[in-house]
Amino acid sequence: MSALRRDFLPQHLKAELESNGFRGSVAVSSAPERCKKLAGFSKLAQDSPWILGVVGWIDLRSPDVRSQLKTLVRNPKLVGIRHVVQSEPDDRFLLQPEFLRGISVFGRIRSCLRSFDLQQTSSRHGRIRGTFPRQRFVLDHMAKPPIKAARSIPGRRNLTTGRVSKCGVQNVGISYRGGMESLESGTDHPYLDCRLRAFGPDRLMIGSDWPVCLVAASYATRSRL
Repeated sequence: MSALRRDFLPQHLKAELESNGFRGSVAVSSAPERCKKLAGFSKLAQDSPWILGVVGWIDLRSPDVRSQLKTLVRNPKLVGIRHVVQSEPDDRFLLQPEFLRGISVFGRIRSCLRSFDLQQTSSRHGRIRGTFPRQRFVLDHMAKPPIKAARSIPGRRNLTTGRVSKCGVQNVGISYRGGMESLESGTDHPYLDCRLRAFGPDRLMIGSDWPVCLVAASYATRSRL
């Protein structure tokens, strides 16, 4: 993890974007942030035209989630909300009544807030998408398939039969920070092909996972995928 033990600022991202032919990027929160920290994150985006949007975090279980959301939507660069569910000790976190209430409130806020990010495919994710069919969801990291350990392609059946692709998921981020050997050997390619067939090119986005991807590969290597 030594590659990550320094500050990464917008100007560093700009250099990577320009050298790889990208005009801009969306910055995604990697950990829960209180509104005060999110404000600082958004300020960096406001001052950096190449950061086209920010996906942030608030506690959707909070009793005052409505007022928090109404404050956040004043920032035109805040385009979505993300919760790192895999860090929650409760395996049923997504089905907590307070969380479902927060998603419901989120969906009623008509604003620049376009999406809610999920990370992994599971039956619970399917249930939450089915509960909120009009909510736009983003499925990050190709739903985090266990590329290193898998002998087959888990998730192929669910994706290709449409259980995920037809229930409101607008895109699948194809970032994945597996080992460098998986990039060089093409181990990722069957997973990418599976997502492409299930969702089609119009619903896929490229996610570099920069700067975390530097643990395994450079931004340039990611962009060549």
